[in-house]
Amino acid sequence: MCKSPKVLATLMAFGVDIKLSEEAKWPILHFAFSYESGDTSWIPVFRQYGIDINAVVTDRKTALVIEIENLNTSTANALVDNEAKWRQQEETPELIAAIKFGRPPYSLFSLLCKRHKRHMPEEEYRTYINSPGLYGSSPVHVAAKQYSNEILKFLWLEGANMNVKDKQGRNALSYALESRLTMELLVKVCGIDPNEGQTDQEYTPAHITVRTLSDPTIIEEALQVRWGLGANFNIKDKAGNTSLSIADARMSQFDPWYCARIQLHK
Repeated sequence: MCKSPKVLATLMAFGVDIKLSEEAKWPILHFAFSYESGDTSWIPVFRQYGIDINAVVTDRKTALVIEIENLNTSTANALVDNEAKWRQQEETPELIAAIKFGRPPYSLFSLLCKRHKRHMPEEEYRTYINSPGLYGSSPVHVAAKQYSNEILKFLWLEGANMNVKDKQGRNALSYALESRLTMELLVKVCGIDPNEGQTDQEYTPAHITVRTLSDPTIIEEALQVRWGLGANFNIKDKAGNTSLSIADARMSQFDPWYCARIQLHK
Protein backbone atom coordinates (compact mmCIF):
# COMPACT_ATOMS: atom_id res chain seq x y z
CA MET A 1 0.00 0.00 0.00
CA CYS A 2 1.37 3.41 -1.01
CA LYS A 3 1.59 5.63 2.07
CA SER A 4 1.37 8.97 0.22
CA PRO A 5 -1.95 10.30 -1.14
CA LYS A 6 -0.02 12.46 -3.61
CA VAL A 7 1.98 9.52 -4.97
CA LEU A 8 -1.15 7.38 -5.14
CA ALA A 9 -2.94 10.11 -7.13
CA THR A 10 -0.03 10.22 -9.57
CA LEU A 11 -0.09 6.45 -10.00
CA MET A 12 -3.86 6.45 -10.65
CA ALA A 13 -3.47 9.34 -13.11
CA PHE A 14 -1.15 7.11 -15.13
CA GLY A 15 -3.70 4.33 -15.15
CA VAL A 16 -2.34 2.06 -12.45
CA ASP A 17 -5.08 -0.32 -11.27
CA ILE A 18 -5.32 -0.03 -7.48
CA LYS A 19 -8.38 -2.21 -7.04
CA LEU A 20 -8.01 -4.84 -4.35
CA SER A 21 -8.93 -8.46 -4.82
CA GLU A 22 -12.32 -9.68 -3.62
CA GLU A 23 -10.52 -11.61 -0.89
CA ALA A 24 -9.10 -8.41 0.64
CA LYS A 25 -10.10 -7.98 4.27
CA TRP A 26 -10.65 -4.21 4.02
CA PRO A 27 -11.62 -1.75 1.27
CA ILE A 28 -8.73 0.46 0.16
CA LEU A 29 -9.83 3.52 2.15
CA HIS A 30 -9.78 1.46 5.33
CA PHE A 31 -6.21 0.42 4.49
CA ALA A 32 -5.23 4.05 3.95
CA PHE A 33 -6.56 5.17 7.32
CA SER A 34 -4.96 2.19 9.06
CA TYR A 35 -1.56 3.47 7.85
CA GLU A 36 -2.12 7.15 8.56
CA SER A 37 -5.21 7.79 10.63
CA GLY A 38 -6.16 11.46 10.64
CA ASP A 39 -4.80 12.18 7.15
CA THR A 40 -7.82 13.64 5.36
CA SER A 41 -5.97 14.11 2.06
CA TRP A 42 -6.76 10.50 1.11
CA ILE A 43 -10.45 11.29 0.75
CA PRO A 44 -10.46 13.71 -2.23
CA VAL A 45 -8.01 11.47 -4.07
CA PHE A 46 -10.29 8.46 -3.77
CA ARG A 47 -13.35 10.48 -4.71
CA GLN A 48 -11.62 11.96 -7.75
CA TYR A 49 -10.88 8.50 -9.11
CA GLY A 50 -14.21 6.93 -8.25
CA ILE A 51 -13.18 4.84 -5.24
CA ASP A 52 -16.19 4.06 -3.02
CA ILE A 53 -15.69 5.79 0.33
CA ASN A 54 -18.78 4.03 1.66
CA ALA A 55 -17.44 0.52 1.14
CA VAL A 56 -17.79 -1.72 4.18
CA VAL A 57 -15.62 -4.30 5.88
CA THR A 58 -16.88 -7.77 6.75
CA ASP A 59 -18.63 -6.48 9.91
CA ARG A 60 -20.55 -3.94 7.78
CA LYS A 61 -18.64 -0.92 9.06
CA THR A 62 -17.81 1.97 6.74
CA ALA A 63 -14.63 4.01 7.11
CA LEU A 64 -16.72 6.76 8.69
CA VAL A 65 -18.00 4.42 11.39
CA ILE A 66 -14.49 3.24 12.21
CA GLU A 67 -13.12 6.79 12.42
CA ILE A 68 -15.98 7.79 14.73
CA GLU A 69 -15.38 4.75 16.97
CA ASN A 70 -11.68 5.66 17.11
CA LEU A 71 -12.60 9.27 18.02
CA ASN A 72 -10.80 10.61 14.94
CA THR A 73 -12.92 13.75 14.60
CA SER A 74 -10.96 15.37 11.76
CA THR A 75 -11.29 12.43 9.38
CA ALA A 76 -14.89 11.76 10.47
CA ASN A 77 -15.88 15.33 9.65
CA ALA A 78 -13.95 15.25 6.36
CA LEU A 79 -15.74 12.06 5.37
CA VAL A 80 -19.14 13.59 6.16
CA ASP A 81 -18.15 16.70 4.15
CA ASN A 82 -17.50 14.37 1.24
CA GLU A 83 -20.94 12.73 1.55
CA ALA A 84 -19.77 9.60 3.33
CA LYS A 85 -22.48 7.57 5.01
CA TRP A 86 -22.35 5.70 8.29
CA ARG A 87 -25.35 3.48 7.60
CA GLN A 88 -26.86 1.68 4.65
CA GLN A 89 -30.58 2.13 5.38
CA GLU A 90 -32.26 5.51 5.66
CA GLU A 91 -35.77 4.66 6.93
CA THR A 92 -35.10 5.36 10.61
CA PRO A 93 -34.47 8.97 11.70
CA GLU A 94 -30.74 9.54 11.87
CA LEU A 95 -30.39 10.24 15.59
CA ILE A 96 -32.52 7.27 16.61
CA ALA A 97 -30.41 5.01 14.41
CA ALA A 98 -27.28 6.51 15.99
CA ILE A 99 -28.48 5.66 19.50
CA LYS A 100 -29.21 2.08 18.46
CA PHE A 101 -25.97 1.82 16.51
CA GLY A 102 -23.83 0.26 19.21
CA ARG A 103 -21.98 0.77 22.45
CA PRO A 104 -20.99 3.41 23.19
CA PRO A 105 -23.15 5.42 20.74
CA TYR A 106 -22.38 8.87 22.18
CA SER A 107 -19.47 9.73 19.84
CA LEU A 108 -21.56 9.21 16.72
CA PHE A 109 -24.61 10.91 18.21
CA SER A 110 -22.75 14.02 19.35
CA LEU A 111 -20.86 14.29 16.04
CA LEU A 112 -24.12 14.30 14.08
CA CYS A 113 -25.75 16.86 16.38
CA LYS A 114 -22.80 19.22 16.45
CA ARG A 115 -22.48 19.17 12.66
CA HIS A 116 -26.17 19.85 12.10
CA LYS A 117 -26.20 22.58 14.74
CA ARG A 118 -23.50 24.47 12.83
CA HIS A 119 -25.46 24.40 9.58
CA MET A 120 -29.11 24.48 10.60
CA PRO A 121 -31.28 27.38 11.78
CA GLU A 122 -32.15 27.02 15.46
CA GLU A 123 -35.76 25.92 14.90
CA GLU A 124 -34.72 23.35 12.31
CA TYR A 125 -32.11 21.97 14.70
CA ARG A 126 -34.72 21.67 17.45
CA THR A 127 -36.90 19.69 15.05
CA TYR A 128 -33.92 17.49 14.17
CA ILE A 129 -33.07 16.53 17.77
CA ASN A 130 -36.74 15.79 18.49
CA SER A 131 -37.46 13.88 15.26
CA PRO A 132 -39.73 10.91 16.04
CA GLY A 133 -39.45 7.47 14.56
CA LEU A 134 -41.99 4.72 14.19
CA TYR A 135 -44.76 4.88 16.83
CA GLY A 136 -43.69 8.43 17.68
CA SER A 137 -40.65 7.51 19.76
CA SER A 138 -38.25 10.46 19.86
CA PRO A 139 -34.47 10.31 20.50
CA VAL A 140 -35.27 11.08 24.16
CA HIS A 141 -37.49 7.97 24.40
CA VAL A 142 -34.96 5.72 22.68
CA ALA A 143 -32.05 6.99 24.77
CA ALA A 144 -34.09 6.36 27.93
CA LYS A 145 -34.93 2.83 26.80
CA GLN A 146 -31.26 2.13 26.01
CA TYR A 147 -30.19 3.73 29.32
CA SER A 148 -27.90 6.04 27.31
CA ASN A 149 -27.50 8.59 30.08
CA GLU A 150 -24.75 10.56 28.35
CA ILE A 151 -27.02 11.10 25.36
CA LEU A 152 -29.94 12.06 27.61
CA LYS A 153 -27.77 14.70 29.31
CA PHE A 154 -26.65 15.96 25.90
CA LEU A 155 -30.23 16.23 24.65
CA TRP A 156 -31.30 18.05 27.81
CA LEU A 157 -28.47 20.57 27.44
CA GLU A 158 -29.32 21.02 23.75
CA GLY A 159 -32.89 21.95 24.60
CA ALA A 160 -34.66 18.79 23.45
CA ASN A 161 -38.22 18.28 24.66
CA MET A 162 -37.64 15.91 27.56
CA ASN A 163 -41.38 15.66 28.31
CA VAL A 164 -42.40 14.67 24.79
CA LYS A 165 -44.80 11.72 24.49
CA ASP A 166 -44.97 8.98 21.87
CA LYS A 167 -48.10 8.07 19.93
CA GLN A 168 -49.33 6.00 22.88
CA GLY A 169 -48.90 8.94 25.23
CA ARG A 170 -45.82 7.67 27.08
CA ASN A 171 -42.91 9.88 28.15
CA ALA A 172 -39.25 8.96 28.61
CA LEU A 173 -39.71 7.89 32.23
CA SER A 174 -42.02 5.12 31.06
CA TYR A 175 -39.27 3.85 28.76
CA ALA A 176 -36.64 3.74 31.52
CA LEU A 177 -38.11 0.81 33.41
CA GLU A 178 -35.11 -0.67 35.20
CA SER A 179 -32.11 1.67 35.37
CA ARG A 180 -31.85 3.61 38.63
CA LEU A 181 -29.38 6.11 37.13
CA THR A 182 -31.60 6.81 34.12
CA MET A 183 -34.72 7.27 36.25
CA GLU A 184 -32.85 9.60 38.62
CA LEU A 185 -31.51 11.63 35.70
CA LEU A 186 -34.94 12.04 34.13
CA VAL A 187 -36.63 13.10 37.38
CA LYS A 188 -33.93 15.01 39.25
CA VAL A 189 -32.13 16.68 36.33
CA CYS A 190 -34.61 16.78 33.47
CA GLY A 191 -37.59 17.53 35.71
CA ILE A 192 -39.99 14.83 34.50
CA ASP A 193 -42.98 14.35 36.78
CA PRO A 194 -42.83 10.82 38.30
CA ASN A 195 -46.64 10.76 38.65
CA GLU A 196 -47.82 12.19 35.33
CA GLY A 197 -50.78 10.32 33.86
CA GLN A 198 -50.00 8.85 30.44
CA THR A 199 -51.74 7.02 27.61
CA ASP A 200 -55.52 7.04 27.17
CA GLN A 201 -55.71 4.82 30.27
CA GLU A 202 -54.06 7.50 32.46
CA TYR A 203 -51.25 5.18 33.58
CA THR A 204 -48.45 6.67 35.66
CA PRO A 205 -44.87 5.45 35.04
CA ALA A 206 -45.38 3.14 38.03
CA HIS A 207 -48.47 1.59 36.37
CA ILE A 208 -46.45 1.02 33.19
CA THR A 209 -43.62 -0.52 35.20
CA VAL A 210 -45.77 -3.16 36.88
CA ARG A 211 -47.70 -3.88 33.69
CA THR A 212 -44.61 -4.23 31.48
CA LEU A 213 -41.92 -5.99 33.51
CA SER A 214 -42.26 -9.68 34.28
CA ASP A 215 -39.45 -10.53 36.68
CA PRO A 216 -40.75 -10.14 40.29
CA THR A 217 -37.37 -9.07 41.65
CA ILE A 218 -36.88 -6.43 38.96
CA ILE A 219 -40.43 -5.11 39.46
CA GLU A 220 -39.85 -4.70 43.18
CA GLU A 221 -36.48 -2.98 42.68
CA ALA A 222 -37.92 -0.65 40.04
CA LEU A 223 -40.81 0.33 42.31
CA GLN A 224 -38.44 1.05 45.17
CA VAL A 225 -36.45 3.40 42.93
CA ARG A 226 -39.59 5.16 41.74
CA TRP A 227 -40.89 5.49 45.30
CA GLY A 228 -37.62 7.14 46.27
CA LEU A 229 -38.12 9.61 43.42
CA GLY A 230 -41.57 10.62 44.64
CA ALA A 231 -43.85 8.16 42.85
CA ASN A 232 -47.30 7.83 44.36
CA PHE A 233 -48.45 4.21 44.11
CA ASN A 234 -52.01 5.07 45.11
CA ILE A 235 -52.87 7.16 42.05
CA LYS A 236 -55.63 5.44 40.10
CA ASP A 237 -55.68 4.84 36.37
CA LYS A 238 -58.78 5.28 34.23
CA ALA A 239 -60.10 1.88 35.32
CA GLY A 240 -59.68 2.76 38.99
CA ASN A 241 -56.62 0.59 39.62
CA THR A 242 -53.55 1.82 41.47
CA SER A 243 -50.08 0.67 40.47
CA LEU A 244 -49.82 -0.92 43.91
CA SER A 245 -52.99 -2.96 43.48
CA ILE A 246 -51.80 -4.20 40.07
CA ALA A 247 -48.40 -5.05 41.55
CA ASP A 248 -50.04 -6.89 44.47
CA ALA A 249 -52.14 -8.97 42.10
CA ARG A 250 -49.23 -9.82 39.83
CA MET A 251 -46.55 -10.29 42.42
CA SER A 252 -48.36 -12.21 45.15
CA GLN A 253 -48.73 -15.20 42.85
CA PHE A 254 -44.91 -15.31 42.47
CA ASP A 255 -43.70 -14.16 45.87
CA PRO A 256 -45.87 -14.52 49.01
CA TRP A 257 -43.57 -12.14 50.93
CA TYR A 258 -43.88 -9.37 48.36
CA CYS A 259 -47.07 -7.82 49.77
CA ALA A 260 -45.57 -7.59 53.26
CA ARG A 261 -42.45 -5.81 51.95
CA ILE A 262 -44.27 -3.42 49.65
CA GLN A 263 -46.44 -2.17 52.54
CA LEU A 264 -43.37 -0.16 53.60
CA HIS A 265 -43.88 2.06 50.54
CA LYS A 266 -47.56 2.79 51.03
